[in-house]
Amino acid sequence: MADPFSHRFRVRYSEVDPQAVVFNSRYLEYADVVVSEFFRARRAEGMPDIEFHIRKAEVDYLRPIRLEELVEGRLTVLRIGNSSMQMRIELHGAGETSGENDLRAEIALVQVHIDLDSGEPRRIPDTVRQAFGPYIAENQSRRGGSAGGTATRNRRGQRARSPTRSRCRSVALCLVRRHDHAGGA
Repeated sequence: MADPFSHRFRVRYSEVDPQAVVFNSRYLEYADVVVSEFFRARRAEGMPDIEFHIRKAEVDYLRPIRLEELVEGRLTVLRIGNSSMQMRIELHGAGETSGENDLRAEIALVQVHIDLDSGEPRRIPDTVRQAFGPYIAENQSRRGGSAGGTATRNRRGQRARSPTRSRCRSVALCLVRRHDHAGGA
């Protein structure tokens, strides 16, 4: 597997609950910090500024992170598709008493490159694919497809959308649509 991008930060008082443990919603904020630093580093190397929005985020909490701990976020690009990419961010304890693989949480993200004016998905440019190259998992095809597996395609050769898959672009909109379909007011 490719070496991950890494970024270190320290837990601040405002990020913990009364037990001095990082509040669970902060893990996604930590993922955002690591992704932002990853993009900042790629732009410093010449990658164009590009807009991605989070389509899906999953957090697997393994062990608590505590006040004043040094944390190392490690980012790997798992897959780059046509307009979306999958990333994994691991949060590790990085202090003097932490072991090398002191894994605290794993965060899986699916991000979609969009056009800000229309809000529509756009193909990820080749310049961005090249900038992410050193951080792409080795089982990823360099042409942007996943290694193995098949997907249902429509007549135009595009990935077919599952009939049960939500078309919501925000949590609030999904909740409103589900409420309307359930016979709510």
